[in-house]
Order: sequence, then C-alpha cells, then structure tokens
Amino acid sequence: GDARQLAALLTALVAQRGTEGVDFIEERYIRDRGRTMDEVQGGLAALGLHGREGPPELRQRVIDAYRVFISERKPLAGFVARDLADWQRWEFAPIFQAMLASSDPVHPTARQGMTSYLSAMPAAQ
Repeated sequence: GDARQLAALLTALVAQRGTEGVDFIEERYIRDRGRTMDEVQGGLAALGLHGREGPPELRQRVIDAYRVFISERKPLAGFVARDLADWQRWEFAPIFQAMLASSDPVHPTARQGMTSYLSAMPAAQ
C-alpha cells in the first residue's frame, strides 16, 4: 500500500523486463482509471528514472508512455513535463499550451510543470 515501495517495485520490473515493464506500467497504472493518484505517481516515478538513467533505447519507449499519460490523464499531464523538458522534447508544447488555455481543470502541480516546460523551451521552437 505504500507508493514509495510501489515505485521501487515498478522500477525493478522495468530494469528486469525493459519495454515489457513499461508496457505493464502503461496498461496497469496509466490507463487504469481505478488507480489512486499515489499509484499513478509511483508508475511515473519508475518510468522517469528509467528515462533518465536507463539504457538510451528505453527512453523513447518511456516518452511514448508519457504521450499516453498526457492523452489519458489530461488534468495531470504536467507531471511528466520536467522530464520532457530535460530531454528537450518540445513537441509537447502545443498540447500543454492548449491545456493551459482551456477552461478544463488542471491539477495545480501539473499546471506548474507545464508552465515550467514552456518557459524552458528555446525561443526558436
């Protein structure tokens, strides 16, 4: 029941199974509407760690899972914005801009993440 333990377990799962582990998190934690916020964040923590520190070929699969997260969990989309900015993945800017301009609810932490992402984006983008 402790999300910190869940994040560690999911991190180990991805370390052991690679993209299959990412698939598992995507299906069971990102897409599953029955998951708690802590469980979703545990899955994101595991993905983020592997995107930052895992094998380079795994990062693209993590970004694809983030894309699903942004699509499926719009009010929380900004939770992954820091990683995307660190990886200079600016293709998400139009999505974040539209979300911020919309009257749809956005979690305050997610809003801050999207704003920081957009502020970090190079001017030429």
